[in-house]
Amino acid sequence: MFRRGLSCDTLGVERWMEFMQVRRQPRPGCKSPPEQSSFWRPRGLDDIDFFAASFREHSYARHSHEGYAVGVTDRGAQTFLCRGERRVSGAGSAVIINPGDAHDGRAAAPDGYSYRMIYIGERHFVRAIGEITGQPGFVPLFREPIITNGGTARLVAELHDLAAGGAEALKLETVLLRVLVHFVTRFATTRPSHRVTSLDASLVRAVHSYLVRHLDEDPSLSDLAAVTGISRYHLLRRFRREVGMPPHAYLTQLRLTRARRLLAAGEPAARVAVAVGFVDQSHLIKRFRAAYGITPTQFSKASIQG
Repeated sequence: MFRRGLSCDTLGVERWMEFMQVRRQPRPGCKSPPEQSSFWRPRGLDDIDFFAASFREHSYARHSHEGYAVGVTDRGAQTFLCRGERRVSGAGSAVIINPGDAHDGRAAAPDGYSYRMIYIGERHFVRAIGEITGQPGFVPLFREPIITNGGTARLVAELHDLAAGGAEALKLETVLLRVLVHFVTRFATTRPSHRVTSLDASLVRAVHSYLVRHLDEDPSLSDLAAVTGISRYHLLRRFRREVGMPPHAYLTQLRLTRARRLLAAGEPAARVAVAVGFVDQSHLIKRFRAAYGITPTQFSKASIQG
């Protein structure tokens, strides 16, 4: 979790540990750090979250994010399925995942891995592009989720270190802009690597709209087939090909997205679980950690303190 060369009393570690709530000791004889994760929102940066974790056994369920997931692998290696391919990110490599790109995640090394992420809202990239070009910005897309350029990883780590150390807003925003410009000018493209047919786009919109309206219910595959006017078989194939996950996993993602907004607004987890369609609070906790590596309580505390 910590950058190589830094000791445990280095500036910033205390802030990580302040938010640490998920800790599991490694197996006897294992030299990897205990499983742990932290999440926080620094003051002065809206729509940006910071995350750090060390995992050996934890496995992420397939999920996606509303904004960009930008990170660096510090130790070991992690693997995830994204954009139709199994990827491996080793120590010293950077990661960037587009909004909405479905992916999972797990350790790819016997001793697990440590990594840090920065979740950045789309509007920050759009604004940076507008400032660079002098024209209206657009939402950039990145074809390759793993970047082995060492300079990129160091830049991401620098921003993460500053946020963990409680840097002043001016310094933090300056380095954030450097990160945005770096990614946009070197790796961004204006369109995805595959074209979406109007038919598939309409199908996804129809399913999305129906599930959002029935989030707290128990919609069936037959319901979705009736809404879209195609068979269950073709619905599953086309939806999964386009979105990267089947409808039931997409429903879970929609529920988790709504849950994050309610939790950030101060709603208690038990009430949120029922409001978004989970069976109970324990079900919410299980799904939340499987997708984000933290508990709803960790997220709520960081949202309030941020």
